[in-house]
Amino acid sequence: MRLVSFLLLFTFSSVVSAQDDLRIGEWRSYLPAKRALSVTQSPDAIFYGTEWALMRVDKTDLSLRHISKTEGLSDIEVQKLAYDPVSDVLIVAYKNSNIDLVFDDEIVNLDQIKRNTQILQDRTIHDIYVKAPFVYFATGYGVTQLDLENREFGFTTFTNFAVRGIVEYQDRLYVSTEEGIYKAPETSTNLADFGLWSIVGEEVGLAPKYQAHDLTVLADKMYAGVDNQIFSFDGSAFKKLHTITNHRLAFTQLVDEGILTGWICNDGCRDRKYLISDTANPQEIRYACTNRVLDGVVDEQGRIWFADEREGFHYTTGLREPCQTIVPDRPLTHNASQMAVFDRKLYVASGGVTINYGYIFRADGLYTNETGSWTAINKFNNAVLEEYNMRDFLAVEVSDDGTVFVGTFWDGLISYRDGEVTVFDRENSSLQNSVINPDRNRVTDLDFDQQGNLWITNHDAPRPLSVMTPTGEWQSFALPGSDNVEAVAADHSGTIWVAVGNEGLILYDPGDDLLSTGDDQTRILNANNSTLTSNQVRDIAVDKDGAVWVGTSKGPVLFDCGNQTFAGNCLGTRLIVEENGVGGELLGGEDVKAISIDGGNRKWFGTTNGIFVQSANAETAVMRPLTEDNSPLFDNNIIDIAIDDIDGEVFIATDKGIVSLRSDAVAGERFHQAEVEIFPNPVRPGYSGPIAIKGLAQNSNVKITDIQGKLVHESKAVGGQAIWYGEDLGGTRAASGVYLVFSTSVENLDTPDSAIGKIILVN
Repeated sequence: MRLVSFLLLFTFSSVVSAQDDLRIGEWRSYLPAKRALSVTQSPDAIFYGTEWALMRVDKTDLSLRHISKTEGLSDIEVQKLAYDPVSDVLIVAYKNSNIDLVFDDEIVNLDQIKRNTQILQDRTIHDIYVKAPFVYFATGYGVTQLDLENREFGFTTFTNFAVRGIVEYQDRLYVSTEEGIYKAPETSTNLADFGLWSIVGEEVGLAPKYQAHDLTVLADKMYAGVDNQIFSFDGSAFKKLHTITNHRLAFTQLVDEGILTGWICNDGCRDRKYLISDTANPQEIRYACTNRVLDGVVDEQGRIWFADEREGFHYTTGLREPCQTIVPDRPLTHNASQMAVFDRKLYVASGGVTINYGYIFRADGLYTNETGSWTAINKFNNAVLEEYNMRDFLAVEVSDDGTVFVGTFWDGLISYRDGEVTVFDRENSSLQNSVINPDRNRVTDLDFDQQGNLWITNHDAPRPLSVMTPTGEWQSFALPGSDNVEAVAADHSGTIWVAVGNEGLILYDPGDDLLSTGDDQTRILNANNSTLTSNQVRDIAVDKDGAVWVGTSKGPVLFDCGNQTFAGNCLGTRLIVEENGVGGELLGGEDVKAISIDGGNRKWFGTTNGIFVQSANAETAVMRPLTEDNSPLFDNNIIDIAIDDIDGEVFIATDKGIVSLRSDAVAGERFHQAEVEIFPNPVRPGYSGPIAIKGLAQNSNVKITDIQGKLVHESKAVGGQAIWYGEDLGGTRAASGVYLVFSTSVENLDTPDSAIGKIILVN
């Protein structure tokens, strides 16, 4: 059982609208929130369970809060919600059968069902029924009871089939299954023995064989979805109320006019909602803004809130009133293949390819928060992209002037700026169509060199490497070996590093005349002629010192050759590092899928087992490896990492969405900035987090003294930022007062400079 302090996190989540509000060491999620799978309510709020997180709607002002792992939840992909007013707790069941109990001041995680290896059947939690102090979970294997007061599980009833719904009616538990409705024995002494439960059938008006779905108790009756019908039950007999062919009952809610029912189509038709009353025939209720309604609740004001798979969160103030939609400002999708950061804004290419570089046909396009809210650029909202039927946006880079370039695996390169979109293909550039698929122009990666030339890998093209100069000139280049180019990076010496599928690396020197091929050189590096541990190269990154880091399926390899990349002794190095007193190769045989360099020249390695962060020389781990079990990461399979050097926010793309962590490193220049920024400042009582000193020269020495000149802290900036935790040299909290910051540059000894700042500390 895991406890998380939730009050601080929950409050914090509502105020992180600006980057500066994200504290060093804090996380943020960038998840969509458009498909509601479940809905419940507390006295103050409506809670929606989405495929990725929770959305809280305040009943008073309809304000939204997005709640995910970064705010303390233990998992993603919410399956079902319920609320217990007695304990004032929100019960969250996830798709993987993990469970959270969300209280005002803490989150209690119950992962026993998720981790119980003795349960061999499906563990999906289909329904939650609360009868204080107990909670009953209807699952794929049966029924499990939870005691909320003790926070311990009680009995488990194993069935031979999935239990879809569960309620208590007239002091008995009833469950709905594909084999019918079963009721618990009259005495509750052995509810775990399903052999003592009895099926409800012909003796009370049901068919001999049937399937049952939703169960609900409203007022003094139980309502049941049976095949394509809804029945009411008064304790003695079932009464058929309504039938809809090819539909199953999804939810039942009590409204002033009667019973509102939601029905899900089983095959190719639209979902429906019907009002059932004792005084009139069932009436179909139509709402224009709902599509596939999975759940519903009615609040104290009579508003009906729907969980709908369509985008947004829907409610109506009455059965025949217009339907209202609340659309949260969230990313379009969780999909991400590559990210880029420019001027504190994030740009995400949402396409992808199969493991063998086949098409995925994603059409979500590019999404970004460049305008302060989330927008998408794709074929559904842009006429140029619609003309090309553009799909599979795979790579993204941003030039110094803010032009966004997107490589597609569909039809060439896209440039985007100020709403204007241009497509570069074989008609207006040096890009060529695929040899094996002549209808497609496949771009797999992009990188700018230090002169602003954009280098492009043109997968399976006759001349698979192209360049576009800042003035718009184009040239393509032939490469030795395979044309299945996958990744590209330009180092500081002007050499272009190209990853070729299952063949290692090709080094390309374009010579003095970029657009001429007469003075060019190439070199092949693979597992046979270098220290590459595998010919499967996943990513290439150039650090701030010009060293090239190559991520392979069997660990990272360092090429620190300066401008001698074509020398025979430039074969790469597998760093030997010490961990727990034992030496070994850096990251061993980890499958390194992404590498990014932060402002302090530290290396962030994204692997299939999470993230590893190493020091500037890569010899020391900066933090423990980050995984989905010990951090807010949504998934251990890391797709890409992009870093904002201005604020230190590290964006991490996983298979299940993007999350970010604000690190303590930002980019620094050779000299201090005119004004050093210190935050928070003043440091108010109760704050014990990091105090950041930003705007320093790269890796400068920092000393902090009291007003009398006594040294209380000494450290080195990570890039252009230093951190102080308000403690003296002995690790004791410093006294209230004014403290002086002195920073001296160390990397420009020919013209050293310094900076002075002031911190006000109040305990």
